[in-house]
Amino acid sequence: MDTILGTIESLYTSAGRGDEFNNMASIPLGGDQLTRVTFDSARVLRSGTHSRTERFDQLSPVIEELFHVQQDLLEVCEWYLYSDIFHIG
Repeated sequence: MDTILGTIESLYTSAGRGDEFNNMASIPLGGDQLTRVTFDSARVLRSGTHSRTERFDQLSPVIEELFHVQQDLLEVCEWYLYSDIFHIG
């Protein structure tokens, strides 16, 4: 998480917009369920720090992408539909 914020901050600073980064309300993150759990754990560990950046306040909405759940559903549907065709018995 520190790496993400550091990279974004360096990009804003190199573009001459470092003040906008400090006043930015939020930066959305996207990831699977494990990413969300990891991020929430990092926020809890950093909840007592003094600065906004150290608390990860700028990385606020974590959008949970359900691509692994969709992949599992497709695999089950494929197995259910095509298991009799390829069954060697």
